[in-house]
Amino acid sequence: MKQSTIEHKTEGGQCVAGGLISSKNSAFSEDGKVVYLCSGNVIRSYSVSSGQPLFTLEGHTAEVTSVVISSNNSKQLVSSSLDGTLRVWDIEDGTCVKTIPAPG
Repeated sequence: MKQSTIEHKTEGGQCVAGGLISSKNSAFSEDGKVVYLCSGNVIRSYSVSSGQPLFTLEGHTAEVTSVVISSNNSKQLVSSSLDGTLRVWDIEDGTCVKTIPAPG
């Protein structure tokens, strides 16, 4: 199982901790500046350089189990969830552009 960590340094007297932030898989933006992490029913994005949260993708109704940058469009993220859906997200504006129900 892949685990995601963000490492930080102490600068200017301000301590910023690093460590395990997710035991689920993660996805990085094409330029490597943003990491996307499964976090309960949502997907959280963070700046790789600062560790600061950027935005949250909300829409799944159960635990998000996987995220991946679309192989067809690097501006889209695909997520799977225990709610039985795949969702395609526009990572520039944070909207869900498509919901695909599991077959059956």
